[in-house]
Amino acid sequence: MKQKKGANFSEEPLNKQISSKRFLHYNPKCMIDPNPEALYLQRIKRTQITKLIFSSKDREWMSEGERDTLKRAVQPLGKVARLHKNIKEFFISWRGNFESPDKDLNHLAHGLKGLRSLQKLTLKVGFSQKITDKGLDYFMKELTRLCSLKNLSLRLSCDERISGIGLIKISRSLKKMVFLRNIYLYFENLSQATDKGASQMNSSLNRLIRLEDVTLMIRCCAQITDVSLENMGFERLVFLRSVYLDFGGCCQLTDKSIDLMTQGLKKLPNLQAMKIKLFGCPGISNLGLHFIWRIMKNLPSLRTVSLTFANCLGITNAGFYDMKKVLKCLTLLKKLRIEFCKCLKITDDGLVDLCKVLGEAVSLENLDISFGYCSKITDKGVKEVVDCMSKLQHLRKIGIDFSDNLNIHDTSLKNISQLLRSRTSLKKITLCTALLLATTDEGYDDFVEEIDNLKIKIPDLEIKYRN
Repeated sequence: MKQKKGANFSEEPLNKQISSKRFLHYNPKCMIDPNPEALYLQRIKRTQITKLIFSSKDREWMSEGERDTLKRAVQPLGKVARLHKNIKEFFISWRGNFESPDKDLNHLAHGLKGLRSLQKLTLKVGFSQKITDKGLDYFMKELTRLCSLKNLSLRLSCDERISGIGLIKISRSLKKMVFLRNIYLYFENLSQATDKGASQMNSSLNRLIRLEDVTLMIRCCAQITDVSLENMGFERLVFLRSVYLDFGGCCQLTDKSIDLMTQGLKKLPNLQAMKIKLFGCPGISNLGLHFIWRIMKNLPSLRTVSLTFANCLGITNAGFYDMKKVLKCLTLLKKLRIEFCKCLKITDDGLVDLCKVLGEAVSLENLDISFGYCSKITDKGVKEVVDCMSKLQHLRKIGIDFSDNLNIHDTSLKNISQLLRSRTSLKKITLCTALLLATTDEGYDDFVEEIDNLKIKIPDLEIKYRN
């Protein structure tokens, strides 16, 4: 078939890419032909595609020709899906303000009907002001018919028209998707999201008894309170291996929310990874940490733990007191990340207590400690962390962050350098030395030189700098 004037691709490279990699990246922003659908479908008609990727950039950055093409780009995508019923992965990334997003979602939903072999679906919708609860409801209902679907990722952000009703409708569809193994739900800056919608979402997850990995992120939703977590429970998910709960930026949450959250994690014999993240929640205090330590004692199979409580001003040194009874029970723990950035009441004494506990976790292979912006921590606290890491002989990966602190001087950089020199078995180092305003140029240059020498001494060492 002769290529139409203006098409922004050639037939030979496209067919070669499809036949070799078994996937198709369908990107309408690259198609400037006035009517590219027939040509595009003709080229891929006889190919065997197992992975389909659809992405579009923000509408406000598009040219007039690209905007015109985008109006017709979603409908033929459904035709592509129906032509290739053995597609196993479908990735959709959708950004910008579209003229009729609900209608376009319907076209995508129609395209899903024939994909009986689909195992993994990702939908990312961001910065759209026009997608509604009704459009999402129709799309989710079509997903309930995909019995081969094992992995679902749904990400919605910055949408003013998605309300608590929309979350309820999503939850009703999720309850029917008992065939799922892994689920990733991300909702951010949904200004109309309510406790009722979030509560229904939490409740629906407990119906999916085959789940192995759960990620639930409800971030920066101002109307979310402790009530949204009252129905959270994973006690029926006996196959659950990993859980990641992130309610950062929901500023009305208190310690009660952590109690409700952790109560839903008890009696999970196969749970190996637990990540909890909260930031910007002034109602979180040491009591919330107590609930975390309490539940961890009942999860002896844990291998990975990540706790992030950033900018939670109610947390003090006393929050680490109950932790000393926890790590003795976690004999399989290999990876631990502790982040308390901008918790301004934590001092050197808190790090002393923390490091005494960590020194007993002899099985640790990966340890990341982050106390950036904690202005009451000094060189003494950094020395405690360094001494603690030097005693853990099985460590292979470490992370250290004490950024933006006027009380940390060249002495701390020398102590960190000494630690790195003595641990030749390290495989990865993550450092954040930004905004160490009390260090001198000479001290910092010596530290950088030490890192460079370390790279020569250990060629396989991976060094990463965190911003």
